[in-house]
Amino acid sequence: MTGARGDGGRHKLGEGTVDVSVIVINWNTRDYLVRCLDSLQNGGLAGVNAEVWVIDNASADGSAEVVQARYPWVRLCANRVNLGFAAANNAVMRAAAGRLLFLLNADMLVPRGLIAALASRLQARPEVGVATCRQLDGDGHELESYVFHYLEGRIPDAAALPPRPSGDATEVEAAWVWGSAMMVKRDVLAQLGGFDESFFLYYEDLEWCWRIRRAGWKIICYLDLHVVHFVRRSTARVPAKVTATRLAVGELTLMERYTPKRQFRRFLLGRFLYSLRGVVFYRLMLALAPCERFQTKCYRYTRNVTQIAHIALRQKIVRELTRKSALVLARLRLQRQVRASASGLRQGPSAVPPAEVRSQK
Repeated sequence: MTGARGDGGRHKLGEGTVDVSVIVINWNTRDYLVRCLDSLQNGGLAGVNAEVWVIDNASADGSAEVVQARYPWVRLCANRVNLGFAAANNAVMRAAAGRLLFLLNADMLVPRGLIAALASRLQARPEVGVATCRQLDGDGHELESYVFHYLEGRIPDAAALPPRPSGDATEVEAAWVWGSAMMVKRDVLAQLGGFDESFFLYYEDLEWCWRIRRAGWKIICYLDLHVVHFVRRSTARVPAKVTATRLAVGELTLMERYTPKRQFRRFLLGRFLYSLRGVVFYRLMLALAPCERFQTKCYRYTRNVTQIAHIALRQKIVRELTRKSALVLARLRLQRQVRASASGLRQGPSAVPPAEVRSQK
């Protein structure tokens, strides 16, 4: 099955080669997927030689059947199980032919010429590894799809960012960008590999961007370009408990990996106490006025407590804290003994020094 061509075969980037592999991951968003593919066919691919892949993660809404019937130019892979965002993207990125890889959510609309514009700018900048554009929701409001920190500064920057540009700038260098409309050079994939597949969903884009910037690549968002993103159309089907768990696990996993150990342990203790207080509060609220909102909150805080306990045990934090506490107490006892011994020596010689003092000599 051949890849899609943009504007009737008139290409502006690379003749005879696949410039861009567009990779769309779908899970139960058939109607939005149709709109996304229509936007690609009706101008989104104009000016670029591209192939389009759709990876359907075991949807139950007939998404794969619609793609197979209506879009013969799309390379369709229908998974029997939901592999998640990271693993599905990685599998296709390795097999795709494009020199550039454009990762696209199924709930997006791509304006005419957008992919060609991003591709030409990315290829012209050897220091840039990732390019993206602004994302607007269905009502035209801008989404925070490019970010200047990692988890509000709880993870140290992989590399220093330049000062933010003025209001009339057309581009900005970001710390990380959403994976919902991310164009990546194949050289980046070859050097660093793809997403970390231990992240099923959420934070896999942040983690990859952190490694990309640490390797010396820049991540640029072009503010004069945009896509339309109907946010969280697939995850709206997921129970709030599952989403809360994935977010909490992803955040803690990132911090465990990239935050300095002492800082992470302080954060972990603070988060544990905060979550424990949340469990107590929302259990009380559930007893007084049962409702789904309180139940979801209680589950979220309970899951946080459990996850933090698992991490603490995995890092042997409890054992180490116990050991350090014992050492501190031993030192305090020794200091008291030494002071008492010194006081006794000032008053007069002692026939036999205390046993703990003898053991330190």
